[in-house]
Amino acid sequence: MTEMSARPQAPLPAAPRSPALWPAVIIGAALLVGYLNTFKVPFLMDDDGAVLKNPSIRKLADLGAVLWPAENLTTAGRPLLNLSFALNYAFNEESVGGYHAVNLLVHGLASLCLFGIVLRTLALPSVARTLQESAQTIAFVAALWWAVHPLQTASVTYISQRAEALMGLCYLFTFYGFVRGTTGESGQSRWLVATVAACAAGMAIKEPMATVPVLIFIYDRIFVSGSFREAWLRHRAVYVGLAATWVLLAALMLSHGSAARGIGPTASVTTWIYALTEFKVVVRYLGLTLWPHPLVFDYGPGVLEPGIGTAWPWMLALVALLWAIALVWRRFPGLGFLGGAFFLILAPTSTVVPVTFQPMAENRLYLPLAAVLVALALAVHRFAGRRTLWAGVVVAAVYLALTIQRNGDYATEQRIWEDNLTKQTGNWRAHYSLALVYSKTPGHEADATEQFAATVKLRPDHADAQSNLAGMLLNQPGQLAEAIAHGEAALRLNPNHVYAHANLGLALLNVPGRTNDALAHLTAAVQLAPDDAEARITLANALFSVPGRLNDAREQYEAALRLRPNQPDLHNNYAGVLSRLGRTADARRELETALRLDPNYADAKSNLDRLKANAP
Repeated sequence: MTEMSARPQAPLPAAPRSPALWPAVIIGAALLVGYLNTFKVPFLMDDDGAVLKNPSIRKLADLGAVLWPAENLTTAGRPLLNLSFALNYAFNEESVGGYHAVNLLVHGLASLCLFGIVLRTLALPSVARTLQESAQTIAFVAALWWAVHPLQTASVTYISQRAEALMGLCYLFTFYGFVRGTTGESGQSRWLVATVAACAAGMAIKEPMATVPVLIFIYDRIFVSGSFREAWLRHRAVYVGLAATWVLLAALMLSHGSAARGIGPTASVTTWIYALTEFKVVVRYLGLTLWPHPLVFDYGPGVLEPGIGTAWPWMLALVALLWAIALVWRRFPGLGFLGGAFFLILAPTSTVVPVTFQPMAENRLYLPLAAVLVALALAVHRFAGRRTLWAGVVVAAVYLALTIQRNGDYATEQRIWEDNLTKQTGNWRAHYSLALVYSKTPGHEADATEQFAATVKLRPDHADAQSNLAGMLLNQPGQLAEAIAHGEAALRLNPNHVYAHANLGLALLNVPGRTNDALAHLTAAVQLAPDDAEARITLANALFSVPGRLNDAREQYEAALRLRPNQPDLHNNYAGVLSRLGRTADARRELETALRLDPNYADAKSNLDRLKANAP
C-alpha cells in the first residue's frame, strides 16, 4: 500500500460484487469442518457465571433483568452480551449445542465482514494498482486464514468468550459500514448510520470496542481523506456519533463494578507489575499469531513479571518492534496502519489497567490477529504473485488441521485441564479446576486429592481448595489428622465457609471425645446455608448416631426432604429414624416412596422386608 494524496482522486467505484458468494461458501464450509467437533464441548470455567449460574437470562420477558444483570456476574455492564445468552437460553436452556452454533455463526459473519473490508480497501484509489487487481484474492486469503486460525478457538469454542467474538463482529461491521458509507455509492448515509449503531452495540458488549472510533479516524486519514483535517471536515458527523458511543460505554462501566471480571490493581498485581508483564505478553501474542503453539486455555497469574530485572528483554523487543512499525508507517502507511491496529486493539487489556485474573488470554487476539494476517496475505502476494491463492489455501489447510486438533482438546473438562497443566504446570487455577473434575469422576479420588494438594501448595490462602482437600482426605486411611488440619485452615481463611464446617465436622466425628465439636461445625454449616440439602443431610446422618438426638435428626431429614423430595436414599434414611422412634407405619410409607422412586434400591427393599417381618 502507498501513501495517498490529501484528497481522493475520484469517487471510489463499488467493489466487485460477482464473487461475493463463493468466499462465503468456502469460509462457511471451512468453519463447519474446523468446528464440527465442538458442538458437544461442555460448559467450562467462566461459562458457569455467564450461563449456568446466571439467573438474569432465565426469563427473556424480564428485559430489565436481562439488560441489567447483577454486578457479581461476568456479564455485568455488557447488556447485549447477556441478551444473546438469554435468547440462547430461551431456545436451548442448558443444551450446549445451541450456544456453540451461535458462537460459530457470529464468527462466520465476522469473517465475511473482514473479507468485505479488505476487498473494498484494496479497491481504493490510494492503493497500488497491483493490489487493486488482486484485491479479491488477497481479501479472500486473509479472511479465510482469520476464520480458521487455531487461535480463534479461544473465542469461538469457549462459550463465554462470545463476548470477544460478538464484540469483534460489531467492530468489523463498524469498519465495513464506514467503508461502504465513504465509497461514493448510493445509500451512503444509511451505511454511516449503521456504522454508529454497530459501534454503540459493540460498546454494550465488551470494553475494547472503545478503540474503534480512533482506529477509523486513522483509517480515514490514510486510505480515504488524505489528512486528519480533511477526514474531520468530510465525516465529522460520523465522528461525533462514534464519540457519543463512548458515553454509553462510560455509563455502563460506571454503573457496574469491575470486581466480577477482576479489573483494576490489587496488592499483588499493581499497575507497575502488570505493565511489565504486558511487555512479555504482547511479544508472546505476536509469536502465537505467527506460530500458534502451544495454545493454553488458562494462563493464570503465573505469567506475571515480578520486576524489571526479568522483564527488560521483552521491553527491548517490544520497543524495537514499535520503532520498526513507525519506520514502516512513514514509507508504507497502509502497512503501518496494520501494525498500529494490532497494538491499539490490544491496548485496553495490555497496557497499565490490570486484568488480575487473566494477565494473558488468547481470546484477546481475536481482532488483532486480523491485522497480522492481512499483512501476511499482502506479503505472500508480494512474493507469490499469481500463486497467492494456492499458497493461501495450503496455509489455510494447515491452520484448519491445527484448529480441529485444538478443538479436540476441548472435548471434555478433564481433557482441556489436563492439556492446560502439561503447558502451565504452575497454574493453581488449572490444578484446582482439574481437581474438581476428578472429584466428580469415579475412580479418580486419588487424582483429585493430588490436584487439590497441588493447589494448596501454590495457593495456601485458597479456602475452597483447603476445604475440598479436607473432604478428600476424610475417606483415605491414616489421613484424618491431615483432613482436620486442612479443614481448620479453610475456616481460618473463611470462618463462614459452609463446606469447611461440614468437612471438619465429619472429620471430628471420628475423633474420640470430639462429638460435640463435630456437631457444632455441622450445625454451623446448616445455619450458614439453610437451603443446602447436603449440609442438612450430613447433620442428620451425624445426629442419627448420637444417643438422645433422634428427634433432632428427624427434623433435619424432614427439612432436607422439603428441598429434595425425590431423593430415594434420603427417604430410606428418614425411615430409619422413624422406625427407631416407633413410627413404623410412617417408616414403611417412606420406604415405599424410596422404592417408587427407585425400584432397584436394594437397601430400601431389605429394610421394608424387615419392617414387614417384624410387624405384629
